[in-house]
Amino acid sequence: GQDCKPWDRQYHVRLVSTNKTHENLCGGSLVNHQWILTAAHCWTTMFADIGVNPGPNTSQEITDIRVFSPDHDIMLVKLKNLTPYPYIALPKCLPCAPLKQHPQTLQCVDLPVVDCRSIRGNLKYYYPYVPYNNWLLSHHNINQHFIHLGKLLMYISGKIYAVVSGGHPSFAFAKPCYFVRVCPYIKWIRSTIKNKP
Repeated sequence: GQDCKPWDRQYHVRLVSTNKTHENLCGGSLVNHQWILTAAHCWTTMFADIGVNPGPNTSQEITDIRVFSPDHDIMLVKLKNLTPYPYIALPKCLPCAPLKQHPQTLQCVDLPVVDCRSIRGNLKYYYPYVPYNNWLLSHHNINQHFIHLGKLLMYISGKIYAVVSGGHPSFAFAKPCYFVRVCPYIKWIRSTIKNKP
């Protein structure tokens, strides 16, 4: 990846949860002026840093969390206040280890999507209840340490397509990382953000 331009991807959000000894980071994306789409395994008491790119960001409390289902790694979180930052368009629908130091600038990377058949058997074995047909994989020649879980994968047309779900940090350059596709959940996403102003 490389540093994003200051005007690039201003809908990215950094989700931060802390206790007295650790800070956990996840990413997310504004899908309207108050709702963030992210990975469900990021769920915990958290704050959202809005305006990460180009900065300076402001912290907002999360007031509502909607998880699609425990077996699906996708959720929506609601900000306490509306934000003026731009959000990403939803599609018209017909997949890491902690860093000692996080980059100060939002990182952008182009990821080629790969064939899921190569690891579908492993997914079914390790995650028997997860709807793996809703996942897609990216090429393995990227450093997953720099991909925040919950961030998005985007179509060239500028619409959100998938949420980063994970990968195996021990094999960051040898195994694909995986994403949860947005389209199977689009009705739920649209009704949640529409009905909860």
